[in-house]
Amino acid sequence: MITRDTRDNVYYPKSGSETDLNWTTYPDFINDSDGVNKAEVSHNHFLAIRDENDIIGLRAYVGFGLGELPFEQQFLVGQTDIRGYTQGKYRGSAIYSLQGEYRWNLAKRFGLVGFFGLATISGSDVSENNGVLLPGIGAGFRYTAFEKNHFNVGMDGAIGKDDWGIYFRIGEAF
Repeated sequence: MITRDTRDNVYYPKSGSETDLNWTTYPDFINDSDGVNKAEVSHNHFLAIRDENDIIGLRAYVGFGLGELPFEQQFLVGQTDIRGYTQGKYRGSAIYSLQGEYRWNLAKRFGLVGFFGLATISGSDVSENNGVLLPGIGAGFRYTAFEKNHFNVGMDGAIGKDDWGIYFRIGEAF
């Protein structure tokens, strides 16, 4: 993994960005099939607004396999990106997602978040799922458990296409 991190705070960034490049390989002698290689690229960017009390977080993520990925190695919508998908219905050899989150600090230790994202997959075993836009939208609340570094816990609710989810959160989604 290669990471470039310019965030001002690891737990609750108000500015900066984080870019991760990750290459995973599963040689054929380990998993009794053809070798599997996966590449992932993610970029998170953070902007403070309203006197640095509120934060806009933006995330782009791309993951793809080189060659055909076995079922258990495929990328899932809703696993780490795009809340609102819990069933594992949308999976494939590649995933592309964009999402944004508004973090609104109400009081010293309490806040709300609102988020929206879009994802799509390709290389799915179910051909009609390829290229379908999969939106996810939701909201949640946060409680700052540790004020010194603004470490939050909370809960999010999200709705996706024919799916939904409730997420208990330690830290932020990204």
